[in-house]
Amino acid sequence: MEFSYTVSEAQYYHALRLTVDFKISARKLWIETVVVGFFGILFVIAFFMTWDIFSLAMGLVCLAMLAMLNILPRLELKRRAQQQPSAVEAELTPEKLTVRMGEATLEAPLDGSVTIKQVGSRRSGKLITLFLRGGKLVVLPVEAIPAENREQALAWLLQKPQKKADTRESL
Repeated sequence: MEFSYTVSEAQYYHALRLTVDFKISARKLWIETVVVGFFGILFVIAFFMTWDIFSLAMGLVCLAMLAMLNILPRLELKRRAQQQPSAVEAELTPEKLTVRMGEATLEAPLDGSVTIKQVGSRRSGKLITLFLRGGKLVVLPVEAIPAENREQALAWLLQKPQKKADTRESL
């Protein structure tokens, strides 16, 4: 089946934010935020107790670090989302998904060698994400798949790879 669709910057951003790599980074970000925030509070308390300028300076440094820790990753995701082409043409068969994004043509075999996930919610819009070699991300909104073929297409995309049977003979 062949179809074309457009992916908005918000959908790319949402897909990037919901990926495993960012979730791990987000967990790490929370830990760093708590630690830096704790030290920032300690420095501010120390400033008000001793009126030491060094404590005030370190408290302000901690505040600046908190801002950078929480703003820069989101800006990077936004930048990556802006770089993605919006117009996509797709061809889906039971064996592979071929997408043409601008000048690039990418193929994703549906044999389990490519990470394919369904992310998002009904409210925010469900997205199929495919991570190809070289860090390429393909985002396919579920609503972009023609309604008459949607169930079959999702079955092809989200199928679990078959485990090979044990070929050893029992003794």
